[in-house]
Amino acid sequence: MIDSELPILASEKMMELIREKMKLMPVLVYCSSQFETEMQRIGLPFTKVSQVTNYQDLRNLDKKEEDQSFKLYVATSEVEMRGVDFRARNSGICLLIAKPFTTHRDAM
Repeated sequence: MIDSELPILASEKMMELIREKMKLMPVLVYCSSQFETEMQRIGLPFTKVSQVTNYQDLRNLDKKEEDQSFKLYVATSEVEMRGVDFRARNSGICLLIAKPFTTHRDAM
């Protein structure tokens, strides 16, 4: 089941999980554009991963925000997941996959 088929309650639980994980480490969510829109709608701040995202930021994900939480990053396409060098030396990274990959190769 893809995230566009999940009931609203499940989406709300996912948002709660994301907020909790952001207290501990940076969070990278691979999701559909519908889920991205839902995060925007509820006001969850995130950085969209794209070809123009500063690669130095993606290599230093463990920098905290002013409120002492970590950043949330969102990728909606396989290209954004495949060719990007995500790093967080001191904290690790929480990867939430909320959308299926097209091929087995992309999932590896």
